[in-house]
Amino acid sequence: MFSRWTIFWFLFPSFLALLYPSLELNNVFLRYPDSQHDTGRRILLVTAHPDDESYFFAPTLLALLDHKRELRPTVYSLCLSIGDADGLGELRVGELNDSLDVLGVDTDKRRLISHPELQDNITVEWDPRIISNVVEHYARQDRIDTILTFDRNGVSGHPNHRSIPSGIIQLLSSNSTDLQPLPRLYTLVSVPLTVKFTGLLAAAYAKLKTSLLEVIGHPFAFLVLPSPHDKLIHRPVFISGVKEFLTTLSAIRQHKSQLVWFRLLYAAFSQYMWINQWEEVPL
Repeated sequence: MFSRWTIFWFLFPSFLALLYPSLELNNVFLRYPDSQHDTGRRILLVTAHPDDESYFFAPTLLALLDHKRELRPTVYSLCLSIGDADGLGELRVGELNDSLDVLGVDTDKRRLISHPELQDNITVEWDPRIISNVVEHYARQDRIDTILTFDRNGVSGHPNHRSIPSGIIQLLSSNSTDLQPLPRLYTLVSVPLTVKFTGLLAAAYAKLKTSLLEVIGHPFAFLVLPSPHDKLIHRPVFISGVKEFLTTLSAIRQHKSQLVWFRLLYAAFSQYMWINQWEEVPL
């Protein structure tokens, strides 16, 4: 019989080897589907507060902005507030820029606004009409064809997060907008609390699952998937490796004013430090 330590020393290196590389599935954010276009997409990431970009969206940003890519999309960021709930707005503006430096978003592609009706407040839903107007302005200015943001649950349930997709859907569903092309909207999938804090275990499991699928083929997916319709395999998914996770930690460390104990626990255990799953919103 193998001892427990023998099993541990066999499985642990295998676990690290699985975790180490990054992985992406169904990456629809690189090229136009029309083959006549030979340039990457123009993507706008819309967030609510400084630090959202690193706590929730880093796996996607790091994958899309990987300098090794032959063809990278042009990625813009738009933050709809300066995070002034505690009177630290000006400080947080600088922290946001430092974080975006780490994540690789170009300086001239960063947008940050401070609108009187879009203030950081954990008890307030933002007006979707104002969000619609702001996003339309930058989408037109930067010729955006793909918008990324929170879903209706906002990952953390923050009402400011939850307001953003409502405003963008109102914009893209309106007969009055003349945006051309009409951007596609993808929202970050909020996962249940029971799996939200599974961190690196979730990343390793997702990589193992997709690796097994590549070996055995999709007709035998039932052998490794809880359901043959497992959405992880069909959604755009970005899974960080160890290098990307460490870069995300570095980005988070730039938000020094926000490094309280519960955010440190979040960074240690949250699935969003490792995995981003996206879902297109039909309009």
